[in-house]
Amino acid sequence: MASSPGSKVPQGSHVVASRATARPQGGAERPRLVRAKQRAWRVLAVGGGKGGIGKSLIASNLGIELARRGNRVVLIDADLGGANLHTCLGMELPKVTLSDYINRRVAKLEEVLVPTTVANLSLVSGALDALDVANPKYAQKLKLLRNFQALDVDYAILDLGAGTNYNVLDFFLIADHGLLVLVPEPTSVENGYRFIKAAFFRRLANVQAVYGIEWLVR
Repeated sequence: MASSPGSKVPQGSHVVASRATARPQGGAERPRLVRAKQRAWRVLAVGGGKGGIGKSLIASNLGIELARRGNRVVLIDADLGGANLHTCLGMELPKVTLSDYINRRVAKLEEVLVPTTVANLSLVSGALDALDVANPKYAQKLKLLRNFQALDVDYAILDLGAGTNYNVLDFFLIADHGLLVLVPEPTSVENGYRFIKAAFFRRLANVQAVYGIEWLVR
């Protein structure tokens, strides 16, 4: 759904700014909004600019604690191409994973939810991923973004990969709350700063695509 530069986003709605694949005359991309009608009460994303700093450990422990408090929680291993959240939870390789959903071997994201040994806690594993899962097509990424938001749970926690590629940034930006993980090392702090800067400019690009430059500077 396109929006004019002067339109406002209703309070309480959750919006992912994206661009349509169709191009109008003149070559400019037509912007649209992706809205989640039914969505998780809270979407949390755990990211960071550097690998090996404990993102998966923090995501898994956060999910365990929220589940122990009686919340329905799903952990989503969104480290496409390098998923190992099941190992942090002490689980064997799941038989169905996110790759099955991306490649349409299952129809719904809920079909790849795997129960864990912790009550109220489920896992969407990214293990056993196909060779091309780390670089999903644009339509596949939009589908993932919509369905991450639409899960019928209290908390959906995204465990993201390292770096600042568009997939990582878009997953981080759909969250209600983003957690940036750092360790007291110069390389981690430097990459953390780069991550924040990249996420900020990615957000600006998304807003401009939907509302136009006039909405940003008014």
